[in-house]
Amino acid sequence: MASSESQTLCFISWNVCGRKTLNQSINTFAEKYGAKIFFIQETKIGPEDNNALENIKGWKCYYTVYNSKSKGVAVLIKDDAEFQYICHDEDYSGGYLVLFCYLYNALFTLVNIYNHKGDMDILNRLKDYLRDTAEGVLVVGGDFNTVLDLTFDRKSLAKNKCHTPLEGIFRNFNDNLRLRDTWGYVHPRKRSFTYSQKESYSRLDMFLLCEDYLEQINDLKIDKPERPGVDRKSTSTKTNISDHLLLILSLKIREQFCHKVPNVASWLVDHKYHVEQDRRAGKINGAEILSVIKSLTDSGQKSPDGIRVQTYKNLCCPLTEILKMYFNLWMKQKQLPKEFVSSISASNGRKCFNVDYLIFTMILAKRLNTLVKAMGKKEKKNKENNNMNDTCCIGFAVKPKEIKWAFLKKSLSYLLKACETNKCIHPRDFTVLEGLV
Repeated sequence: MASSESQTLCFISWNVCGRKTLNQSINTFAEKYGAKIFFIQETKIGPEDNNALENIKGWKCYYTVYNSKSKGVAVLIKDDAEFQYICHDEDYSGGYLVLFCYLYNALFTLVNIYNHKGDMDILNRLKDYLRDTAEGVLVVGGDFNTVLDLTFDRKSLAKNKCHTPLEGIFRNFNDNLRLRDTWGYVHPRKRSFTYSQKESYSRLDMFLLCEDYLEQINDLKIDKPERPGVDRKSTSTKTNISDHLLLILSLKIREQFCHKVPNVASWLVDHKYHVEQDRRAGKINGAEILSVIKSLTDSGQKSPDGIRVQTYKNLCCPLTEILKMYFNLWMKQKQLPKEFVSSISASNGRKCFNVDYLIFTMILAKRLNTLVKAMGKKEKKNKENNNMNDTCCIGFAVKPKEIKWAFLKKSLSYLLKACETNKCIHPRDFTVLEGLV
């Protein structure tokens, strides 16, 4: 039941191209626009500086840790905002962050995205996750690295305006979640851009809302993120602190008397789980767990703990946060509980494991496959450029075979080193494999 009073909440989405000027700018822009929430992209936070945003005074910070040279997102909530944290999920490669929370007693699902042009699957991963977990007011914002309309949302001196591979993926993401571009809704005839490079201009930065909430938009505008204290009439490029402009959304929200707990966090609340902040890179996320659970088939074989696959499927949404908590603890400790790897023999002579064991190992297998594919593409490109030196051929056996840990460890070390050298985007930390084999 909603009250008759409404609160206006201001969001700012901004690609900062690194964090050099972030700390001194956030409070200045917050005061100027009355912003309570920032969606920040390209924070470029790596494992070596994983506490980089902790010193922004007056703000609660939730952010990804991935690579100090690329990607990364953050959601900042002003301390004086009526805010209550529920839980959050983050992409293991630094591409998005999903924050479930209450703002002024209304349930929100806040999603900040940096859609890296080299990652063709991030929006598909996120789409499947949000379809099962998003509740309340869904606000999706960020830098999508593509436009919706080539003729209207882009201006360039180039004669040929080509569609990017990301465009179709982005449209599919919007259609599946019933999301609408807020700028197109508020300013259907106003041609504006948020990004510029030489003589090319594009509207890459957007806020997306479900159709049901479009009428709650109070205002939407684009403005320059100029350095504090600089004359706005100055034409010097040094006055701008990013090649992206600020996108400012003002949204009316209605207070709710009854706090509805989102399904994804229901077990955390019911069992009073406390999840500590974990600033490591490459953590297992809820989207990975949910995807694997939904892909499992129930063979009918008995597991050591007696819990069937169908039970996990029926409870997949609230289970994601619980399993994520345990999986990441084991990844951090680099060891697994003895009971976790227990198995029993089936009638066909094969081993049967618990469902949570299957989920965990399938996630690692998918990450390893992503790593192998990334290396394969890089090696193919090197071969075409005649710069190929050492090669590494990898194949998966059709039938199960025994592999010595020493060989597997050496192969993984080679892959990770090669990936770092060739700057491939890859998931981190396979050291926990030693506890499985």
